[in-house]
Amino acid sequence: MKPGLPTTFATLEMDGARKLIFALPGNQVSSRLMSMRSANGLLMLPPKTEQYVELHKGEVVDVMVIGRL
Repeated sequence: MKPGLPTTFATLEMDGARKLIFALPGNQVSSRLMSMRSANGLLMLPPKTEQYVELHKGEVVDVMVIGRL
């Protein structure tokens, strides 16, 4: 199999809006573990709600320290 193949591109209708989906193959668990390998902390982001849709510059969020600072 060639790197980056097969790719997936799809569209779907959800909540009255057209959504685009693009996906590449790979082992997602492996890539997540490797990205955490040198991480010192994990940001604990609040869930998206109708009233709270995005974080703004300067907003404070909690962090879970998982490594030496």
